[in-house]
Amino acid sequence: MARRYEEFEQLVGELKRSVIDAWMAEQECYLINGEYVWNVGGGMSIHTTRPDAHGNGGGDVRISQPTGMGAPIGPTKGPDLADIKAEQYRAGFMDARVSVDIAVAPWRNLPDPAAIQRDIDVCAAVVESLWLPANMAAGGVDKSGDGKIAGTMQGIVNSCGKLDGKMIQAFQDRFVFQLTRIVGKYQATGLVLGAALGSELEIWKAGRDSVAMVLDEARQNFDLLAKGPTVPWKATIEIGLKVSHGLEVFLPFAGPAGEVAATTLGTASDVFKIVKDILPADESPLPFQTVNAGLESLGKRLNIVNDQLRWSEEKLSTSLNDTRLNIFSHQDLFDVKAPILKPEPEDYQDGVNAITLNETVVRTLANTRMPALADLLQGVAAAAEQCKLTAPRDERIGIGAIGPNPDWVPLKLLLALMLKDLVWDIRTGAEDLWAAFLDIKTHDDNTKRRLEQINARLEQGNPGSIWNK
Repeated sequence: MARRYEEFEQLVGELKRSVIDAWMAEQECYLINGEYVWNVGGGMSIHTTRPDAHGNGGGDVRISQPTGMGAPIGPTKGPDLADIKAEQYRAGFMDARVSVDIAVAPWRNLPDPAAIQRDIDVCAAVVESLWLPANMAAGGVDKSGDGKIAGTMQGIVNSCGKLDGKMIQAFQDRFVFQLTRIVGKYQATGLVLGAALGSELEIWKAGRDSVAMVLDEARQNFDLLAKGPTVPWKATIEIGLKVSHGLEVFLPFAGPAGEVAATTLGTASDVFKIVKDILPADESPLPFQTVNAGLESLGKRLNIVNDQLRWSEEKLSTSLNDTRLNIFSHQDLFDVKAPILKPEPEDYQDGVNAITLNETVVRTLANTRMPALADLLQGVAAAAEQCKLTAPRDERIGIGAIGPNPDWVPLKLLLALMLKDLVWDIRTGAEDLWAAFLDIKTHDDNTKRRLEQINARLEQGNPGSIWNK
């Protein structure tokens, strides 16, 4: 049965003992009945205790010789032969333990797949909450008051459908009907983040398994070395094959929304970047015939694991950074501005020409449904800010102590800021719609000034907009 990374400390302890076994064999002390035996000659033998299963202890020496041989061979004064050999062997045991500890030190506490899975669940909830059906304008969602973005958006579309006139038409065409497209792009951005999480999940599952496999095979190889001189490595390192699986790993957690966003990814591949490359499996045998060569080979084998982890995370970082830069290069695909509503002189003579004077519908649209949509999107922005990639490790592993976070976090924050920018436009656009309606209805100087003030804000744009950076 394959060993698990969760057994790391046990694997290390077993490896230490196997290295000591092989080292003792090089001293012509062979494992017999659970202890090391050196046949000195003339019927005399030196017996040394073996370390325990964790590689600790051992090195106690006793000398066995035929009856009548007299005192053990050794100096006439000072330590006897048993003490001399015990000191030598214990020093060798310590060297073996330290060598193994140095080799495995960076591999303790690798990222926990369970923590990354929790990150996936949080990110998937963000992607799922942004789902809007493609047939929104045709009434694609029945529940307009279900408290979700799709239903609330459908209510806005339904309200617009009850109004008529050139001003409301401009509001619909240039703003309301663009929201589905814009939110779809935000959803696809979330999918890129989620795919990176899925890739991290897969490569760290494979990375942990690979480390356990290398340590266990190293133990077996040193066990063989204690009996013979030629030991090849057989296990194959396949981490670089896993990084391209991120999207398929993440999609099931995002539900139907994930499939919709995946379609957007496919149609905008010049913007959204997902890792599709693979690194062939490494089957380097790296044979060794001595303990020192075996320890060097172990280090090289672990370096192969690290090379594949590093290659995979570099690919992830590049895809995340490219996506972020591409979003800024395609602002028109990600940014929509509420139109500035300016009634013309004839609109005051015939209000219907600008907007049907149905106050209840306009009030519901501008004062209830659009603010409700803004509130929901504000909540999604806050949830996006809480998304994280939890993959800490030793700074020597992969691309550093925090992995792809230097590129993952900026894309996450960009998504949150784009959502906040859209929230500002929805809120301000709703205010503008209501002010324009009142201006047409009342012909009042105060309402006209109020409309002009809101229009000035729209013309200047959101002062905190990400697009102003």
